[in-house]
This record gives sequence, C-alpha cells and structure tokens, in this order.
Amino acid sequence: QADTDGDGSGDACDLVNDNEYACGVEGQPFTPMLASDTDIKAEASKDLSACLLGLGLICDVQDPANVVDGDLTNTATLQNTDLLGLSTSRLKVAATTGFAYPGANALGIAFNESPQVLQADLLGGDLIVRTSLNGVVQEESTGEGVLDLDLLGASGVLGGPSTSFLVFQTEKRFDSVVIEFAPSLLSLLNEVNVQAVCASKTDLA
Repeated sequence: QADTDGDGSGDACDLVNDNEYACGVEGQPFTPMLASDTDIKAEASKDLSACLLGLGLICDVQDPANVVDGDLTNTATLQNTDLLGLSTSRLKVAATTGFAYPGANALGIAFNESPQVLQADLLGGDLIVRTSLNGVVQEESTGEGVLDLDLLGASGVLGGPSTSFLVFQTEKRFDSVVIEFAPSLLSLLNEVNVQAVCASKTDLA
C-alpha cells in the first residue's frame, strides 16, 4: 500500500494524514476537549501518585486546567526530573457528561515541543498516551497498542499557530485520555507542554 504520510500505516488503513492533522479549524472533524463544550464538559486533572519523594518535589503538572480552557495557546506542563524513570507524572482529560468518543478516531495531542525531541522520547517509552472508558484502559501508545500509534505528525493548526501533534489512531471508544511522562537517563526532556487534546466526535470510518 501507499503510505502518504510515512507513519507505517498504509493509506487504505489510515484514518488521517498526519502531515495535515489539524484541530479546532473549520471544516476539520477534530475539536479540542474543552470545559466549555456542552457535549463533554471536559475536566483536566493531575495524578502524582507515582511520584517519589512526595508530591511536587520531583514531578508535577502545572496548570492542568489550561489544557481544557478556551485559550488554545495556553499549556499544561508535565514536569519530571527523576531521570531514573522511577517517577511518573500524569495529566488526565476526561468528559464528564457520559459522552464517549467513537472508536474509529484519530486522537491528537498538541505539544509545543519540537517533533524530533518528542519522537525520541516516544520511542524510548518516556511519554505514553492511554485512552479509557468508564475507568477501564482501552488502548495505549506502547505495548499492545503500539501499532495504532502514528508517531508525530509534522504540524497542524490549532487556533492559528503551528503546532506539533502526536496522532494516536484508535479502534475503541473512550471518554478520557491520560498523558504519562516518565523520563529516563536517555531522555532529552524534563518537561513537556500540552496545549490540547483533540478528537472527532463522529466515527471517522
């Protein structure tokens, strides 16, 4: 098969061209998970239960609400200075209305770090994305679900500025997304900035 965007998924099986992924743009199916969206009323929260040496000393998530507010240039920052990989910081974005996103989807996480640096961390397993439904993990970007992960798309438009997207092609319904950051000794980052979590409310199939 032809593979237009070079993500390892042939065009016939690929739900989206990574190089053209865009969110919050008229004519595109992908919209950010926002608190103001009455369909989902998204909430963002941090989980530091896997952070060593007490909350906030080694890892933290600064301004988690920024990822669901109306200003798409704001960021939530996942911080982690434990390069032994023993601590994990997590950012969760969840629908609170009972709405579930369709399974045939392309989940886009918008970052303002460079794609090259993020891709290095993704390949090392330092940055993981999981989807859940009713509290049960459905898919993740490592292990069993690795074939569903399209590594970083080049760029897309999010409310105007150019943005790097991690595009995660899903097959199962979900109502929440967790971004997990646990850098290792080989990691190039000790923090990542998340602008938005985007998905299509309708089945892309």
